[in-house]
Amino acid sequence: MKKNISAIVFYGAIWGLIEATLGYTLHAIPIKVGWFFWFPLAYLFLDRVYKKTNKLSSLLYTSSIAASIKLINLLLPTRIDKVINPAASILFEGLAVFAVFKVVEHKKDIFRSKYIEALVPSIGWRFLYVIYILLMPEFFFKLSPLRAVKPFLKFFVFDGITNSLIIYAYITIVERISIKNKNSDHEKNNWLNNIAEYMDTHMALKICISFSMLALALYAEWLLWLIYVEGIILAAGLSRRAQTYKMTLKVGEKTILGSCIERMSSVCSRIIVVGGYKFEYILPIIKMYPKAELIFNNNYEHGMYSSIKKGLEHIKSNRFFLTPGDYPLISSDVYKTMLNTDGDIITYEKLSYKRNITEY
Repeated sequence: MKKNISAIVFYGAIWGLIEATLGYTLHAIPIKVGWFFWFPLAYLFLDRVYKKTNKLSSLLYTSSIAASIKLINLLLPTRIDKVINPAASILFEGLAVFAVFKVVEHKKDIFRSKYIEALVPSIGWRFLYVIYILLMPEFFFKLSPLRAVKPFLKFFVFDGITNSLIIYAYITIVERISIKNKNSDHEKNNWLNNIAEYMDTHMALKICISFSMLALALYAEWLLWLIYVEGIILAAGLSRRAQTYKMTLKVGEKTILGSCIERMSSVCSRIIVVGGYKFEYILPIIKMYPKAELIFNNNYEHGMYSSIKKGLEHIKSNRFFLTPGDYPLISSDVYKTMLNTDGDIITYEKLSYKRNITEY
């Protein structure tokens, strides 16, 4: 029993640690690469824990631990769907692999090929995810792969098949290595096998390492809380003095608001854009920047202070920037300099360096 618990905690903690830290980072970059390896990685951990425990229930416990660690990201500055959806996906991945392993356990030859054995869980957890999204509020649906035909086909078909091919390659390699080891006289001299055997005979050490991994995952979450920075951009004004809507005006090839978001993105993990007047005009701009999140200020006619209060309501980090949306010439270096300046409140006027307008 102790052996099973240590294996479950160990693999669940590693899985959760990778999901919570690497996943949080990947959500902040514009290029989406997580689809390529998230499920194959999940399959690897689930396969390993099953082989260690020989218990199907261990798959569900392991995925539950990983999902729980991922949910700690709710304490960090990020959009709620970017935490809840991956946590739900982890649980669905565990359920899908559990179902396939259970079928194989009762009837080993039910799948005519190992590729089908890899394809079924890859498509199966996505099917569960689709049902989950359909049951969630409309906000989740609009941001999910189900929002249009093209992203849905990529998620369900292309990503599903690609992941299954990776898993199939893993299954094939593992089987060949296993056969080679069985036929080899050098298996006992293999240092990896010696380490594994040592760990199995020293249960206290194994349990200690397993719970250390869990503590490391929780510590990584706390560390992320300390280093991440947020930003608030005020874009709800009526633009009375300009006599035109400023946020969508161009500065070079980008809009004024887009330039503000892009320059702030170099130091911020999450940017809250407070909209109000002509709210619908800036929606297409916001969608271009993964770090940006648009909120609506119902009281935008009451002035800028109402937008400041609205933005502060959504701040989670203890460090954040605040700027009007019509300041597109603030460079990334300005933000970096402010970030490295000591003080509770740092204003642009206090910075003691010369601006080079040509860099803009």
